[in-house]
Amino acid sequence: MPDGHRWSGYSHEELYAQINSGPGPRASHTSMERWEGVSAALAEINSELLAGVLRSGASWEGAAADQARSGLNPLAAWADDARGGAEVMRLSAELQADYIAKARADMPPPVPVTAEKPGLLEAGLTHLVGGQTDYEKQEKAHNAAEQRAREVMSTYASSTASNVSTLGQFHQPPQLVITTTEVVRNEATGVGGPPGFHGGPRGGHGWGRGRGRGRGGRGAGGGWNPQQPAHQSRQPARQQPRP
Repeated sequence: MPDGHRWSGYSHEELYAQINSGPGPRASHTSMERWEGVSAALAEINSELLAGVLRSGASWEGAAADQARSGLNPLAAWADDARGGAEVMRLSAELQADYIAKARADMPPPVPVTAEKPGLLEAGLTHLVGGQTDYEKQEKAHNAAEQRAREVMSTYASSTASNVSTLGQFHQPPQLVITTTEVVRNEATGVGGPPGFHGGPRGGHGWGRGRGRGRGGRGAGGGWNPQQPAHQSRQPARQQPRP
């Protein structure tokens, strides 16, 4: 309902129906309760954040603690600022309830004109003695009530526009940036056997501390042969008889 609306374009009956339709102040009361709940929740958040900062100062020190506190402090300030905005919204809803209630109370009911319009002779004789006809009296009351109805709507629209222009302001919460130390990764390739072992399947290097450095052959230098079972014993080769 913008301010400066041309209410003269509406009849008294239309204005009376408009201001009295809808839930009225009850709708603003529901909004008030919701904003009051938002304000209370933000106040609790602000209190918990500040308490957390104070507790961390007593038991947490160092650069990481300072960084955490520097991140929590803006959040607490934002919560307090948002709580103030919610409180302004609650007050605005309360004011709007008062405005609509006053407009409904001030809005006069339409005054009908039921008398028959007099003729020129009857009107002239009545005016001659300084009187008014019944029609003229009713018409005067009708016009006064209609004018008052337009004034009520104009006042209500102006008050509403002023109330809307002062609604609570809300801003985006600050972004938290959490940094951690770089994770050191083990870049060793593969997973080896026991320390000192450089083995291959057959004929590879033996144990680093074994006796023998030979390459190739079957177990040269005491090398470990993965194809030889652990329980297999070594027996000397039998010589074939010469023919």
